Amino acid sequence: MFLLTFSVSKSFAEFKNVYFSGKNYNISIPRGFCDISNTVIGKFLFQHIEESQKNTNLKATKLKLIIAHCNYNENNIYPWGYIGLLKKTKNFSQNTYNDVVSKLFDDKNLMNDLSELTSKAVNKTMNKYFSEKKNGVNTLQTPEVLYKDEYSIIYRAMNTGMFEGEIVNEVVVSSSSVLTDVIINTYLNNELNKEPNSFSLAGVLIENSKLNFESNY
Repeated sequence: MFLLTFSVSKSFAEFKNVYFSGKNYNISIPRGFCDISNTVIGKFLFQHIEESQKNTNLKATKLKLIIAHCNYNENNIYPWGYIGLLKKTKNFSQNTYNDVVSKLFDDKNLMNDLSELTSKAVNKTMNKYFSEKKNGVNTLQTPEVLYKDEYSIIYRAMNTGMFEGEIVNEVVVSSSSVLTDVIINTYLNNELNKEPNSFSLAGVLIENSKLNFESNY
């Protein structure tokens, strides 16, 4: 785990008003990223993620926004990500949630089971949309918690596999911010060993999590 301290200003932030479970929420877009949900590639990614979530048969975050670097290239969209909301069914704090997630990540058998489950779900979706059956991915490899505070928990995992005959290695850095009645989950993906690296993405999410907290209270 690493420690970073930020002075966060709303002056650079972009917010999207999102309706979920009977309420409106102000969702902060991570610095340097833009909402691409209504673009062709954004709509495709939205559909792909939603279908993969359904294939897991698990309660999943409700997908709301697809994001990418504001100067993204459609031929190589990295880094990109998505934002979703998850309804809280019990009353608990960010610190309690951080402790639970940390313990889950320490349970290697559980994480291996989740990796197998999500990998099968993603591969099922990929083989539906792409005729080339050699596509395949292993998700949630080497998961670890990078940072946690009163605004979020930040964690990282690797995805490895094959897509259209090319080897794909990507890092996924995620944040979960606990509000009164929902959890805001933000996921940023980039190619492994490319900039911005996972620690830079984590720093962006630390900033963003505080903005999400402040804008919804």
